Amino acid sequence: MNRPHSVTLSAWLLAISNTSGLFLIGYTHPHASPALIQLTVLNKAIAYGLIYALWKGKNWARVLFIIGSVLSVLYLRYWNTPLFHFSVTTSRVVLITGLAASLFLIYCLNTSEARRFFKKEPQPTQAASVS
Repeated sequence: MNRPHSVTLSAWLLAISNTSGLFLIGYTHPHASPALIQLTVLNKAIAYGLIYALWKGKNWARVLFIIGSVLSVLYLRYWNTPLFHFSVTTSRVVLITGLAASLFLIYCLNTSEARRFFKKEPQPTQAASVS
């Protein structure tokens, strides 16, 4: 079965998001210890492995991304709190962006086409019209 466009788009967006996270690390920040940077790089490597599993059609990866997306909605409780070293306004932009991405993933990975792909079910054939 061919990979649905929703799965392809989800995997690419996750890969781009994961890569952009590497550029947001404050490598020169006083709290950026070598151990913290190593942990972040390890986290990114694991994420790439999960994205690859999603790309290859592993249902467990789909389930993990859906659970993660649902849990990330809980970050909205920090609406009035500055996240990391950002201002409240910047934090809100980050929260809204994360919410939009989470809702997008929940939708895309739950379409009937995507579920068939992950469960390896054959595509339904359209019955030939009889005239």
